[in-house]
Amino acid sequence: MQPKARWFHGPQAQVESREFDFRVGGRDRLHCRWPPGAHANLPHVSTSDFRAEYLDIVPQRRIVYVYEMYLDETKISVSLATVQFHRTKGARGSSSPSRACS
Repeated sequence: MQPKARWFHGPQAQVESREFDFRVGGRDRLHCRWPPGAHANLPHVSTSDFRAEYLDIVPQRRIVYVYEMYLDETKISVSLATVQFHRTKGARGSSSPSRACS
């Protein structure tokens, strides 16, 4: 879980709440507070909120989930993501096509 958290929010964010229930119907939520100026392109943003629900999990094959992204209290996107795992010359790889609606 730690590598995902580091990738998702980086070292500048303060995690205010974290929820991770990896099962069909389970939820994944990460709510962070950002210091002033942390986002060069979005200087006004003080919080981010990722909210997901797992719809389908097939071990070793795929994960399907829907998620919403918020900056402060404004919903900026809703997406459906599918992560598919496949073998590539003895190693395991993945692909992640997503569909977003803003």
